[in-house]
Amino acid sequence: MAYDFNDINLSRRVRCFVTKETVPGTPEFPVAADFVCPAGDPSINQSPKTTDSQEMADTLDKLDKLPGGYDPAEWTLPMYLRLGGVGVLPQGHALLRALQGKFVTGLTATVNGDITDAVTSIPYEAADGTFPPVGVIRIGTETIRYTGNTGVAFTGCTRAYNSTVAAAAVDGAAITLLTQVYQQDPSAEKFTYWQMTDWFLQFVAGATINACTVDIKNEDGVLFSFKGQGTRMGFAAIGQLAVAAAEGATAIKVELPDGRAFAKAYSRGARIQNKTKGATNGTSGFTITDIDTSTNTITISPGVPAGGWEVGDSIMGFLPPATPIGDIVLNRDTKVLIDGVKGNIRTTSLSIGVPKDYKTDELGTVYPETVVPGTRDINMDFNSYFRTADTLRFGEAFDGDELALEIQFGSAPGYRASLYMARAPIESPSLSRDSATMAIKAKISALGSRTTDSIGENSLVIGLE
Repeated sequence: MAYDFNDINLSRRVRCFVTKETVPGTPEFPVAADFVCPAGDPSINQSPKTTDSQEMADTLDKLDKLPGGYDPAEWTLPMYLRLGGVGVLPQGHALLRALQGKFVTGLTATVNGDITDAVTSIPYEAADGTFPPVGVIRIGTETIRYTGNTGVAFTGCTRAYNSTVAAAAVDGAAITLLTQVYQQDPSAEKFTYWQMTDWFLQFVAGATINACTVDIKNEDGVLFSFKGQGTRMGFAAIGQLAVAAAEGATAIKVELPDGRAFAKAYSRGARIQNKTKGATNGTSGFTITDIDTSTNTITISPGVPAGGWEVGDSIMGFLPPATPIGDIVLNRDTKVLIDGVKGNIRTTSLSIGVPKDYKTDELGTVYPETVVPGTRDINMDFNSYFRTADTLRFGEAFDGDELALEIQFGSAPGYRASLYMARAPIESPSLSRDSATMAIKAKISALGSRTTDSIGENSLVIGLE
């Protein structure tokens, strides 16, 4: 069926994918597992720099706009936290990994001394990595959740977790971390963000995350709203084949129905398909390797498949099919623990700032290539109706106390997430009237460690249990 080129692009028909890049800055095509179902309006944009010509003549008009390089591409992508069970990667795995810096699971250690089936503190040694401050481990056939980690012992253990059976263990018994952990790293991991809005394909190569906001409330799903920048935006519209292309041809010409050349509506690095023929090169599409706007020619790889393509065939962007991953984690199950004690927190949000500086003034580069990470800024507003226990917030703020803050999302094993801040000083508490009650509001920030054997990169740990 022929495509109606007068159809207006529909905003609700949108699919997004996020894929870690093998070569930073080079578009990486996604697979089905990279799918992210947007929970709101995603966006991609990039603007070229221009300057007004300084030439003067016998006129008050501006005479020229001189093109320069490009500012970084800008993108946003909100998503619900979707989890699929123990050991299953969540929706937006590449986003969470890029936000933090690295992904860790399957760490091992050994039990240090015999333990009974009832102890709630389990000593360990010979760890092959840094276990998170809270998490889930396995010893033999028993699964155990712990709420504290001293570096030599797991404390606050819930034995027989996830319907397993508590069991004694001997000295040297193997411990395996089941929690999937997103830990902080100073590197700025790059990925490609792909977005298909109805018939229009866009992508951002060399993308990084600048900020993420996590909604904390008593309704809706747990929403992570990501935004960031990237090196280069690309795109592919929908046009029709201007000249028949035989099997094996790698150069095609695309036009609008009125005969206007249309190669400028496509970018190098985009993936396309012949919608009319259903030709998609499996789940990979055809890569645009070059664009020649002077001849209206698009070069593709691989070449045109058997049977060839005909004049009038619809040529448009392509992304693989996919379905949402797991289940949405509901906000109604959210808990906020302050020093291990449940807090009566009102609606708020956690702001995770991980700024990047894309250098745009280096000669010989049209698109920004160098990215420099900035200082993290992680904070949350503590909002609560004013109760007796909340008076502590004033004393803690005055004394500069550092609290341990844990935000727990979800309740069922395999569908639980924990955001943990070991050093979270509270700042500037204040009271205000809220209808018939009083409310307290304060700011909580997250700091990294400062001990001689552990300096930073641990102000926030994200664990999936």
